[in-house]
Amino acid sequence: MKGGIRAWEGAVAEGLPEADLAPFVAVSTPAEHVAMAWQLEEGTRVFYARLGRETGDAQVAALFSELAAAEEKHKDTLLAVYEGLTGRPAPADFPKGILAVDAVRRYMEGGTEVAKAIAWARDRTPKEILELGIAIETNAYDRYLILRRELSDENSRRAFEILSGEEKRHLEKMSSLFDRFVQDEQN
Repeated sequence: MKGGIRAWEGAVAEGLPEADLAPFVAVSTPAEHVAMAWQLEEGTRVFYARLGRETGDAQVAALFSELAAAEEKHKDTLLAVYEGLTGRPAPADFPKGILAVDAVRRYMEGGTEVAKAIAWARDRTPKEILELGIAIETNAYDRYLILRRELSDENSRRAFEILSGEEKRHLEKMSSLFDRFVQDEQN
């Protein structure tokens, strides 16, 4: 820091919102993993839909609206995977009753509470919000790659292969838009 400790004006370094991974420790069965993935997709959908409406950047808004719709499709895929694993229809209030996670607190991919992520994003630039989105999509991609390897059911493995590919495409789109902001700053 230029000027050393005498130049410090009390600023605090800030990063992305904190993740709370404690609720995920209790998830152990394949059906619970799928139910958790569904819940994380729903939380991420809520996050993208909200920020898509609130951002002042048209390209970010369009991308987040597209991603919110994709998260909804992912939920449909995960519901089918759950039903295939269990051999029965999912309950109407799915995933409630399957997970021990507090239903009031909605989480998104990466383990961050949706409300905390939305509050964090209020005072952020579109570039900073995209950085969080990149972290979210990277986490989802990794999670689905792991589930693809760990699940023994071939249909489930194929579904997670498809989902991981979609998360990778989301990551690529978000990274491309992020790069545009970086280039704009450099010019």
